[in-house]
Amino acid sequence: MSTSKADVFRGALRDKSELIALFKALDEHTQEKYRNLPYFDLKSPLYGAKTRYKGYRPTVYGTYNVLSKKFGVSRNKIYDRMQTFPNGVDQSSKPSQAGARSVTYEKWELTPTHKLIMESIGADKNSVKAKIRDPTRYKETYKKQGKYDHTCYLAWKAMGAKTDLLEASLEQWLIVWGKNPKAPNQCHVSLKDPQTGLISYSHTSPLRWCMKYSNDPQVKNLIVIGDERFNTKSLKRDAGQHKKSYFTEEQCFLLPQAIDQVDTLVLAYCGMLFGGRFSALSDLTPDRIDYNAHKISFFESKIQKTIEKPIYEPETSFIRQYIIYMQIGLKQPLFKRSIRDYNEELRATVAFFSKTDFPLNWTPTTHTAFKHTCVTQMSLHGVRMDTISDYIGTDPNTLKDYYRGGSEVNVNVEIGGMVMKQQAPTWAQFRIDLTKVFAKRYEELTGRKVVLPSVKGA
Repeated sequence: MSTSKADVFRGALRDKSELIALFKALDEHTQEKYRNLPYFDLKSPLYGAKTRYKGYRPTVYGTYNVLSKKFGVSRNKIYDRMQTFPNGVDQSSKPSQAGARSVTYEKWELTPTHKLIMESIGADKNSVKAKIRDPTRYKETYKKQGKYDHTCYLAWKAMGAKTDLLEASLEQWLIVWGKNPKAPNQCHVSLKDPQTGLISYSHTSPLRWCMKYSNDPQVKNLIVIGDERFNTKSLKRDAGQHKKSYFTEEQCFLLPQAIDQVDTLVLAYCGMLFGGRFSALSDLTPDRIDYNAHKISFFESKIQKTIEKPIYEPETSFIRQYIIYMQIGLKQPLFKRSIRDYNEELRATVAFFSKTDFPLNWTPTTHTAFKHTCVTQMSLHGVRMDTISDYIGTDPNTLKDYYRGGSEVNVNVEIGGMVMKQQAPTWAQFRIDLTKVFAKRYEELTGRKVVLPSVKGA
């Protein structure tokens, strides 16, 4: 399959070791008579000519569901890798896709630091049995390994890609952190936060972890004694930078018309009503909805906790009809595509809103639009701060610092005497009205009638 420089792998199933593991797993789920044949061949009469699996080597029933859970990716990503590498990837081969590998990274894979990351991150809590029992936890471990590997790889390259990080001296670590750590524009550019000019907060945990395991006593001691030059204090960006990044009530009701994909439509609906991060929404499966108890459960990876939230009508009926229409299995994710796909579609809504009376002055993504909109609209519709905190699973002080809403709205109403005029007077009425406009757009996109029960707002 031909590739271009624009075809660059991102996310999971990017590294050679991951690709080797994928194709090995595919072989294990393939009948013996097919094992020596290509993984993808459009011309083969044996490869599902009359099915959606046309061109893909036959596997045993349920293979893609198993591999999706094992590697924490969508089926489409697995299909993509099979098309890109129809003959597979092994230790002696080199992925030909531009950007998929580099000679430098292949050198990095041979370092003791890389090996330690792959063997140590999450190893204690994630035995093989644990991975089978809890695919969500395995997925989070997989992400953490990738995060640590990426950061340490950048540090290794910043030092010249010659000395293993476990053997690096203090002088070499100061190339990464800066000769005067925590002074603006001193750290290496590849690890710098463009806003603060300091080393990026997200990189500090992997770097400190690596220094902790250093074979150089001087470097290791810096972490043991808690040297302030190498901790995370004062590295975070100022709180509340996205306070204005939320959809107003008018924009919430217009948003469905800006979306053309059914799964993106329902993702935005769930995101704004339940206030979940994308990591939680992407792991949502039908078996996490208890229709009898009116509960829906989200696993929030950031706090490593499952948050159970109430779900009422008409939300329940709308989501259930989406699950049936999309033929989503009990343990299959409701939203299968990558965060990049959904973010691209959300960013594209800016052009739509620019032609309305309610243009956006910010760019929506799953990171900003969903949780910020939920918290703010709940507050504007009279929900108390402590109730929002319990519902979202976020500490009240954090809500004050990072989100527009909560006490800020109360101050405007109770002290400033401002009247908050909302089309829907309560949160209950808001979610009912919102469901109706999303259901209408759903009908336009699918051609299927949505039946919603009659519910009165509170």
